Amino acid sequence: MKQQLALAKQTLNPPDVTCAVVQNGAVVSTGKGMGVKPLLSVYNATPELLCGAAVADTVIGKAAAMLLIQAGASAVYGAVMSRPAVEALRAHGLLFEYGTLVPGIQNRTGNGSCPLEQSVADIDDPALAVQALRQRIAELMAGKEACPAGLVFPRKPLGKSSPCSLRAEKAKGKATKTRQGAAARALRPQAGPCGYAPIKGETT
Repeated sequence: MKQQLALAKQTLNPPDVTCAVVQNGAVVSTGKGMGVKPLLSVYNATPELLCGAAVADTVIGKAAAMLLIQAGASAVYGAVMSRPAVEALRAHGLLFEYGTLVPGIQNRTGNGSCPLEQSVADIDDPALAVQALRQRIAELMAGKEACPAGLVFPRKPLGKSSPCSLRAEKAKGKATKTRQGAAARALRPQAGPCGYAPIKGETT
């Protein structure tokens, strides 16, 4: 596993490659972007690639760490890694390495903690952390905010039935209602192969 983690680490080439996933000695996924967006993209689209994988990212905070733990990753490297991330990875028995250890992950403006980090700060259970992460994303979406961690969300409020679905709003015209219904179905979380539900909320 150390060799796979080394390969994932070597594959990083920011800003072109900020996230790399290695399985069975081969690079199976790469991504680029700020914050947890690249990891969320893999988690949403092809979560099976994270099961048993070695993952390298430019920044690993506790939110990313808990996401990877829940996804079933085996090893994690962060060019920058937070102390809470280290504690979480160690507690769950994952192999981990880092380039620089920091107290925490700040938001883009540097005046406070990343809101996604705040959402999991006091949670030790990975499944609950993913739920909290999903809820925080929903709140950011409802507030029409751009997440300082690098996620961009649709400018639509969310419903209570699912934090990852669009609220059914009263709208004039059949065409408007149809578009809202289609968007809601597209954002509804589906069960992943490792027993978790993908986090929705990014736009492509």
